[in-house]
Amino acid sequence: MQSFAVSERVAALNNEGITALKNKNYVLASKKFLECLRLDPSFKTAKKELTDCYISWGALLQNSPEKAVEKYHKALFYCLDNAIAAEQLRVAIRKTGEDPDRYKTRVERAKRCSLAGDREGGIVELAMALKIKDDTPLRIELGKMYYKFGLLDDAMSEWSTASKKTNIDRQSKSDIYKCLGQAYQAKKEFRHSGEAYKNAQERGWDKAEAIEANRKLWTEAVKDDPLNDSYHEKLDEAFNAR
Repeated sequence: MQSFAVSERVAALNNEGITALKNKNYVLASKKFLECLRLDPSFKTAKKELTDCYISWGALLQNSPEKAVEKYHKALFYCLDNAIAAEQLRVAIRKTGEDPDRYKTRVERAKRCSLAGDREGGIVELAMALKIKDDTPLRIELGKMYYKFGLLDDAMSEWSTASKKTNIDRQSKSDIYKCLGQAYQAKKEFRHSGEAYKNAQERGWDKAEAIEANRKLWTEAVKDDPLNDSYHEKLDEAFNAR
């Protein structure tokens, strides 16, 4: 009954958002769609409507290109493959006097966004930079930004892609596996987390840090499933490691 009630509420909020969007009340529309996603992060319809809302909002700000950039960032955050938002972002950036097709421009913009606390903009600009040039350290950083946002699947996708690069150094590979281990742990996929931590240690992760991470991992695993004998065995191994 509770699940049905939440779905009903989400549907109502989405309809209210659509009405506000038709009336060009972008502030109210975005608020309604964001509330939908807070209640149901997987609700794709709200993501699409929110993207359209920010695209239309950005179009009203053509004479204030930096403000338009902010709206297009939000549009792309919810739908990174939206071609209209990507093109309008390029146009808005060009109006600021910068070249949106330069890798350096996108990276610098990502840094500025991050320093200003605009994590959405930082993520989008790093993603756009990677479309211009596939840079492994940048991809690792993008994964970390997704992780901080709680977008674990997106983070893991970036790290998995980075891990397959042939030109990656040993330390970077260790960092990737450590990050993957943390993400798996957050998803309560403890065995995968342990395997990732092992791979990280084999590639140079500081031994003391690795031991401590494993102890925390298997302590959490035992708390999550206290009747799982294999978790207890792993916990004993972790605490006996030297």
